[in-house]
Amino acid sequence: MGGESCYQVKILSKQLNKRNFSTLLAKHPKLNPWFVTGFADGEGSFGIIIYKDNRIKGKLVLAVKPSFQISLNSKDINLLLQLKEIFGCGINVNTRNEASFRVNSIQDLTNCIIPHFSNYPLLSPADFILFTRIVKLINNKMHLTEEGLLQIMNLRASINLGLSNLQKSKFPNYKSVARPVINSTKIPQPN
Repeated sequence: MGGESCYQVKILSKQLNKRNFSTLLAKHPKLNPWFVTGFADGEGSFGIIIYKDNRIKGKLVLAVKPSFQISLNSKDINLLLQLKEIFGCGINVNTRNEASFRVNSIQDLTNCIIPHFSNYPLLSPADFILFTRIVKLINNKMHLTEEGLLQIMNLRASINLGLSNLQKSKFPNYKSVARPVINSTKIPQPN
């Protein structure tokens, strides 16, 4: 097509070379919830960490930690602070080159993150749907049982890159669940 210079509209990448996200959004201090959803669709991640926790006593020593995260260049920390203000929860981690907005608390995921993306749906919600099912299992204390932990592993196997080789070896009976089929590509709101 001849490159960006042939397009008749302004290209966002040219604007971003001059400014960062925070500068572009400075004129709009209150983010539109649909913008937040679209931004999270592109930059966010719903993840489940399963790890051995030495503080847990008994037969099951694995802990399940769901997390929603958006990571950007540290110069865009202002946008992440706006996300924290909109959601009313989360923490910001700022290193030299990277800034992250992260929500790990089951209560905050249940009361803030999941309701937002239920009311303002993602265009690619498959991981979110599976993530939500895992959070519900945790809320119902199913992660404390062998059966519940296997259900979580089955769901986790279908999220993002699936299970690690170590997790597969620890749960040889896991069965990935089918990822939800999404047929809609219509953007419900231009923000």
